[in-house]
Amino acid sequence: MADLRIQVTEFMVGAGHATLADTLNRLSLAEHNTDGTHKYIPWTNVKTLGAIGDGATNDTTAIQNAINAVATGGLVFFPAGTYLITSEVTIPGNNITLIGVGKSSKILCNTGSTDNGVNMLTALSKSGIVIEKLYFQNSGYGDTFPTVGSYVGMGCGIIFKNCTDSIVRDSYFYKCGGSGQGVAAIYFSSSKRCTAQGNIITECANGINSDGWYRNVDSTARSTCNNIIGNTIYTTYGQPIVVDINGGDTFGEEVGDNIVGNILYNNKYGIGVVGQKVNITGNHIDMNKYSSGGVGWDGIYVTGNFINISNNIITNAYRSGIMIYANDAGGTAVAGYPVGGLAARDIVVTSNIIKWDTGIGSGDAGGSQGIRVKNGNTTSAVARITIADNQIYQPRNYGILLDGTTQTLGDCIVKNNRVYTSGNSGIRAGGIYDNSLNIEGNHVLVCTNYGIEVSSAPKCRVLNNMAAACTKHGIIVDQSSRSQIAFNTVRDNGTLAAGTYSGIYVSGGSTLCTIIGNHSGNLTTSNQGYGIAIEDVTSGGRCLVIANTYTTNVTGNFYENVLYGNTRFLEGEAGQQVKYASAAPTSGTWSVGDIVHNTVPTAGGFAGWICVTAGAPGTWKTFGAISA
Repeated sequence: MADLRIQVTEFMVGAGHATLADTLNRLSLAEHNTDGTHKYIPWTNVKTLGAIGDGATNDTTAIQNAINAVATGGLVFFPAGTYLITSEVTIPGNNITLIGVGKSSKILCNTGSTDNGVNMLTALSKSGIVIEKLYFQNSGYGDTFPTVGSYVGMGCGIIFKNCTDSIVRDSYFYKCGGSGQGVAAIYFSSSKRCTAQGNIITECANGINSDGWYRNVDSTARSTCNNIIGNTIYTTYGQPIVVDINGGDTFGEEVGDNIVGNILYNNKYGIGVVGQKVNITGNHIDMNKYSSGGVGWDGIYVTGNFINISNNIITNAYRSGIMIYANDAGGTAVAGYPVGGLAARDIVVTSNIIKWDTGIGSGDAGGSQGIRVKNGNTTSAVARITIADNQIYQPRNYGILLDGTTQTLGDCIVKNNRVYTSGNSGIRAGGIYDNSLNIEGNHVLVCTNYGIEVSSAPKCRVLNNMAAACTKHGIIVDQSSRSQIAFNTVRDNGTLAAGTYSGIYVSGGSTLCTIIGNHSGNLTTSNQGYGIAIEDVTSGGRCLVIANTYTTNVTGNFYENVLYGNTRFLEGEAGQQVKYASAAPTSGTWSVGDIVHNTVPTAGGFAGWICVTAGAPGTWKTFGAISA
């Protein structure tokens, strides 16, 4: 063993390893004696303590001895070589750094069998551990779920158990677990302020896992504020990144992780989070395993409280690009999702780009949404969800789906999103019963079904949206009494069947709604039937319809289903047709309140004609007597 700067730094710079020299100097300068002089950190080279590094000789004991030599704090250097180990290597103390020269410094483990692997490097209740520029290649075997709280046989690359302020960076991981077995390349268990940064991980069971498994051993240990930053993870068999507080547990202070700037591609899953106060930002997730015929799941899956999902790019998800799900109570697993039993509240989804490539197959027919919110929990709430400023391209089903058909959703805001070319409705909100839905400022273009679809959402607000070129209604509001549909623009809808679908359609018990200031019509086609169609199935239902405007429509402005004999309250409706002619109409389809002004008035005659019964041409009566 030697002093750090005296014997290492000059040699390593001369050998062309300036980055390593910088690391060593950084460690040296971080420590000082009481008189202010530098405190030189002890270090060792694994080869000086007997490691061969030829890939054939068992170097387990030599590596453990080298690490034990700096047990009170120091650095262990792995020069280029392949270091074979056959059992777990442990970190014996705090402030220990293991460093190599990149992929040329390989630690290799070939030991393992089905559902039983070796954890290559572990640290228990340690602080200040640094693992840098090493290559971990495991056997591809591992036990996914050993005895609760046990880590035996997991087949991980690195495990930090109840550790603090430690880091794994700029390292490589291969075959840490495999298909159907094993846990992760990097595993933070009940650890705090630990970081995985700049690592490359491939063909492992999972990539990076942060959870509370160790709490089953020590109930005081919690997983808090770990960072997963700038890693590249591809071709894993499970989730490249998962934050999971060991399903069914209470939130407490379990998780406050940052998942930032990672690149994930060709994985079956994306990012899975069961926790709270988690920040998922700036990640690029390309699930192109789906495009090549694999079966995958969601790009980002979350359940929990106070979660931010922003500025991510997600492509080719098999199911949803982003899934917010309050899972079944009691920790019952749902296929493809982590065990939960937790509420999903106070979640913000903003400024993400979610897209599918042209030519991608249908995927999961019921689940390929851009963003999906679902309450599948009989006891926990889904509430205070904000979905804003996202761009969604070519979703195979809905662009945005708020799914409250099993249990209710609450306080949902869908604002300023862009949805293009969806395989179903652009935005659908269904089964929401607690008077707190706001859909505002969204732009929906080219949908196979409706532009914006709202069902069972009383007192909802549908404001300032654009819905264009949808095959059915531009906006449909159903079973949503006392709602406000205002200042929307709908155009060129109803392309499925000319004259069948309307710009805005209000139906099915949506009584006492306010429909104000909307613009409806067609600019280039004549498919859309009515500008606004109102069909209240509740006898005596009344809507306020005021100051809407229209361009060309096939049939007219309103639809009245005389079967129910409902009343309408129409006040100042700018969309009623106003014409000029020398006689009352004898052809065409007209609505109640349409007016024709007399172009040849005479003394003692009338100013014009008004339609009192809708039809073709309807019933017309004179109005406005002119003095003789």
